[in-house]
Amino acid sequence: MHGPLQLVTKPLTVLILDAEEAATQDSLDRAEARFTQSGSEVYRLRTSDFGLADLTPAATVASLIYVLYPTIKNAAVALGFNPDAPDTLAKVTVTV
Repeated sequence: MHGPLQLVTKPLTVLILDAEEAATQDSLDRAEARFTQSGSEVYRLRTSDFGLADLTPAATVASLIYVLYPTIKNAAVALGFNPDAPDTLAKVTVTV
């Protein structure tokens, strides 16, 4: 939840990519509710919205990311964020 928690700290739009698999619906419903409660503007993009129902779930979500990523990255940069270094994510784990 590092990336999603970053979204909660800033007034950003949340995109939920939903492959419409029964096993993930409860989790996605909870995530959508949590982000909505935090004041985020939430959009849930379903595979059926893009006519991708015949693909496997992994291929479906990969296709959605491929189409959306340039727009998402450009929006983040325009808002002054560095997608490679979000405030709430450490790429190095320190153990003691």
